[in-house]
Amino acid sequence: MTRKVHNNNNILVPIDFSEISFSALEHAKTMAVKYNNEITLLHIEDDTAKSESRLIELAGNIKNELNVNVHTLLKSGKVSDMIAQVAEVGNYDSIVMGSGGSSGMQLFMGSNASKVIRSIKIPVIVVKTGQTFDGYDKIVMPVDLSVESKQKVGWAKHLAKKYDSTIHVIYEEEDDEYFQKNIKANINQVSDILTEAGVKHELFKLEDDTFPGKLYKDTLQYAEQIDADLILVMTQLEGSFMDFVIGSHAQLIVNRAKCAVMVVQPSETGFSFDYL
Repeated sequence: MTRKVHNNNNILVPIDFSEISFSALEHAKTMAVKYNNEITLLHIEDDTAKSESRLIELAGNIKNELNVNVHTLLKSGKVSDMIAQVAEVGNYDSIVMGSGGSSGMQLFMGSNASKVIRSIKIPVIVVKTGQTFDGYDKIVMPVDLSVESKQKVGWAKHLAKKYDSTIHVIYEEEDDEYFQKNIKANINQVSDILTEAGVKHELFKLEDDTFPGKLYKDTLQYAEQIDADLILVMTQLEGSFMDFVIGSHAQLIVNRAKCAVMVVQPSETGFSFDYL
């Protein structure tokens, strides 16, 4: 999924040879073929030597299977810190990784998750064990009153155009007339942009009688109800206006979602809906 803003073309996939990391790899392989990406396999452990041949063999198999360029990296150290470090210095389009694993890759289920998501500036797609992937038919995108919330639209367009997806734009019911007016304006703006881009989308207000929880709970409920393929959420900026599905709420969605979750870091300097 190549972001035009960086002109990069490489998906980073942390691998610990567990079932969940291979589920993430299958996800990344499909994306790499779709977007003509390269793949970098990153393995992290205390003794890197014993895994080198296995990693090289895996890369070779992918190259032969898909004719995709595959690179390998072996690092030692703390998993969360090393992934962030590699992502920072490399020219990667996105990270695709599992939410659990046998040798430290379970960071998205533990206390390291928030640190990793916040420290990585590129999108992170989190995949669960056993999830199959043949595209994003249904993408759930919660929108709230915050400016940052709408920055997901560029990525939604990017995915929808390639996979012929339907974007499900969901938002909470507001009792306050002022907030209701403003959320409606945000939703209409998002809808106009998706319409102009030729992206299929549906707007859905999460009525309190059916969706009485916080936005993250309602997002999970709605995604499960429509059998979504992906949930698109944001991380948090310092001083962000709303406690949306950001910060700890993004973490809860990552941990509890039954589908894949794409976590996007918002820009601190404003944004353009057409940056992709």
